[in-house]
Amino acid sequence: MSQDNMVGIVFIAILFFAFVLLMSGGGNEKSPEPDQHKKDELAREVLKGGNIEEIAEREKLDPEDIGKWKDEYLAYILNLAENFGKTQNQIDLLTEDIEWFKKACKDHIGDDWEEKTDFENRARIKYK
Repeated sequence: MSQDNMVGIVFIAILFFAFVLLMSGGGNEKSPEPDQHKKDELAREVLKGGNIEEIAEREKLDPEDIGKWKDEYLAYILNLAENFGKTQNQIDLLTEDIEWFKKACKDHIGDDWEEKTDFENRARIKYK
């Protein structure tokens, strides 16, 4: 085999391995960003005393992202706590509206209104 052919083969091999390495992310590929449920789960784990660095390594995530999600989760919880009375009032009003709706349906459609309207399958939230 001539030296020119050998150089060509080596060049192609280098290009191939560079392409493979580039496509694999060099072995340091991060996981895709998790959904909000997973972010909240990780934030709670940190708040319960978990080590951000260890969690980030396990999940293949940036520790700064996990710290940011923890701060966002805390802000959300604090906002919920500050507005609990207002939120509870809204829940109470909506519960009254649901009860009124159920009574009106019973009065106008009959005792079997839930079956006739397929209420159980149509309700966005399952009511007790």
